[in-house]
Amino acid sequence: MGQGLNKPLWVALYLALVAWAYAPILSAGPFGADLELLAGLSGRGSAALYTVPHTDGRPLAALSLFLSRGLWSAERVWPAHLATWLRLENLICLAIAAQGLRLVLQRLFAPWFGRETARAAALTAGLLLMVHPLPVAAVSMVHLRGELLALAFGTFGLAAFLEARQERNKRLLGRAFLFAFLAGMCGRWALFLPFLYCVLEGVSSQRHRPSAARWRSAGMTFVACAVCVAAEFVLRGQLAPESARTFQYLSVHLSAIPFTVEKLGVLFMPAPVGSVGVLAIPVALATLILATHPGFVAARSAPRLWGRIVAVWGVSLALSLILDADQRVVSLDLVGTQVLLGATLILCTGWGLAATAISDFRRTLLPVLLLLLFAWLAHGTAEPIRQASYQVDSLRTDLEQAAGRRNFRGSYVLLEPKQQVAGHQILPSDPSVLLSRRLAQGAWGRVPEGGPLVRAIDRPALGGWWGSPDFFTRVEEGLCFLVPPDLLGLEVGPLMAFDVPIIEGQPFVLELAGNDFNGANGSPIGDGRLVPAWYTQLTVHVPRGRQVSEAPKIEWQAPGGLLGSAKGVWVRSTNPDLLEARFDLRAQPAWVFAGWLTKLRAVGPLAGHPLVFTSEPTVLPAGVMPHWSSEGWIVNTHGFEVPSAGDVEQGADSVPEWILWRMSPGVLKREEFVLEALDAERLVAQIPSNAQHESPGALVGLWGVECRLDGVVIAAASGLLQLR
Repeated sequence: MGQGLNKPLWVALYLALVAWAYAPILSAGPFGADLELLAGLSGRGSAALYTVPHTDGRPLAALSLFLSRGLWSAERVWPAHLATWLRLENLICLAIAAQGLRLVLQRLFAPWFGRETARAAALTAGLLLMVHPLPVAAVSMVHLRGELLALAFGTFGLAAFLEARQERNKRLLGRAFLFAFLAGMCGRWALFLPFLYCVLEGVSSQRHRPSAARWRSAGMTFVACAVCVAAEFVLRGQLAPESARTFQYLSVHLSAIPFTVEKLGVLFMPAPVGSVGVLAIPVALATLILATHPGFVAARSAPRLWGRIVAVWGVSLALSLILDADQRVVSLDLVGTQVLLGATLILCTGWGLAATAISDFRRTLLPVLLLLLFAWLAHGTAEPIRQASYQVDSLRTDLEQAAGRRNFRGSYVLLEPKQQVAGHQILPSDPSVLLSRRLAQGAWGRVPEGGPLVRAIDRPALGGWWGSPDFFTRVEEGLCFLVPPDLLGLEVGPLMAFDVPIIEGQPFVLELAGNDFNGANGSPIGDGRLVPAWYTQLTVHVPRGRQVSEAPKIEWQAPGGLLGSAKGVWVRSTNPDLLEARFDLRAQPAWVFAGWLTKLRAVGPLAGHPLVFTSEPTVLPAGVMPHWSSEGWIVNTHGFEVPSAGDVEQGADSVPEWILWRMSPGVLKREEFVLEALDAERLVAQIPSNAQHESPGALVGLWGVECRLDGVVIAAASGLLQLR
């Protein structure tokens, strides 16, 4: 390649192509696990190298990030455009790995195809690796620095090993195993290196030796390289703190077979349909044809040689997928392709050899076309990453503004935040890092050390947490909710901040008579007595003779154009002459965040009847709280009479549903388990072993039991459960 144009111009054009392919991620901010990594990058000494989040305890990966922090951050606070520089460093690591791949393949193919073909195949493979769409995800994720470093050290180690064996240079042999050791200190991809060292020794180091001698030395090479890679585990046991002395073992299950098949499809046809549309499919198909057709033509003249090459290449490709066999890659969006980093290197090896297997002008034309098509696919793969970062930047801006107005005090809850954008996980597992002192920009000087407590919650969990002991503790300290406008029926815009007031002196029960809200269209304001955040349960009694053909309903209006409505459920009252309508408003954002109401309307048969508000649902007896037995989690309903459904749709009764739920300490994520009848007075919930952490003593936190009719909570009990 490059005889028609001078070399500097080729280099400039190629660098421009790489810059365009990666432009979206170089202008994007951090998100997801990267936020936790950057916020948790602290400490000194060898122990700190093993405790950096999301680096798999690899010390050289952590050391690289510490060096980046010293290079780009000021006073240990990351700059606004920190992700640009960190991803540029990742891209440089990939470029080093591509250069190492070129050196490996040049020596690998030379004994079989000659120097000229080997040089062309090696150069093409290295260039393709840089613009291939699959490494884009790895380059965009700062916490994968270790895997990219392992790829770089590994390829240069392979190149040094081949040169040492072909030139009989023992000094270079030591360097090769040193690179293998360094790769093991960086990332899990190094676990694949012993196999590659073994293959290179067997097929290309001294190929004229007897087969038995070559494969005997290949086995010794495998063992020596495995020892070098495994040395990291020994050092971890000596230097790492006790909490970091864990290892990710390889686990391959039959359930991973569909994932592996999907990964193979992504490898051969990387089509980001979700970002660039269906045009990506024919483009990906074109790359497959352009890369393989010259190889098929060349295989006609040497089928035995090419058959062996395809066999070794296919086995290497399959083994490279074992490291993360249980992780799925979403084919339409190319999400999760960071686990295919090593497989992509093997793939480019085959594409580089096949695309240059002919000796005419097509040896230049076909690789150039491949580079252009792969760069277009890479650009399309990178675009959703920029969109994901914009969502996080917007969320952090809204959160910082809300916290800044409160001088970063109290705690903050994100209601139903967007968790994923185009398949990418955008929120960190600990949302508090969104207000980390190390990540705050203009207002970092006011952020307390560690930052305020930030948690995320969805609407089902909101109903269980609202009114719990932990909820009232946060309210006393200062609690602020950040709510998307669309949950309140408003136009899309920035998050809306709502402070939860401290309720003092409010009666437990509040009854609004007809003259409080003047009929169906009046304003109930009840002299300011109705506080929606406090009164979240509503009961209305209607004479049994009234016609009720549909679910009861109320509507309300609050300042700012906030409109809301809720449907309840009919239940039989203890008074045989009345029918009872019940509403559970705890999970209604338009109600609890209304502040105060300007209108309240009871619809249909409810109009004109007193509205009885309470602060919590009918309380179940204390005995219903769950207790553990050999049969599972038992709930005793003795002494509690479940209300049946009212006379709706010709008297058809609904069946009450019992739910057992829990929230782990510090995590506002609700897990629900269906309770089934064990006998006349007991219900049981069978919780999977992975949910109970294989120990009942691990199930500590906020627990609750709910009885529902048509999805409306009619009775509940909750509290903190500590098993001993």
